[in-house]
Amino acid sequence: MQKCATVNYKIKKARGATMGMYSLIEDNVNKFYDIAFEEISECENVYELAENMQEHEHLLQGSSEADCVDDLYSEMWYEYVSKYATN
Repeated sequence: MQKCATVNYKIKKARGATMGMYSLIEDNVNKFYDIAFEEISECENVYELAENMQEHEHLLQGSSEADCVDDLYSEMWYEYVSKYATN
């Protein structure tokens, strides 16, 4: 009986640690986006945005965004430019 309680405690503790890790990753991704949205207005094109944000890419570590950074910059740039496009 005690062994089962110990196993359950370890499982709960592991799940808590996992949730804490997800929270940390999510916080870092949000920091990345905050920085990117500040930087984007200072950039002339998407390549400059990518260059300026390269030093902050570590904030995406562990997230799905880390696998597609170039697409991320393109999407952000498109959204930014489309807000100011005139028809």
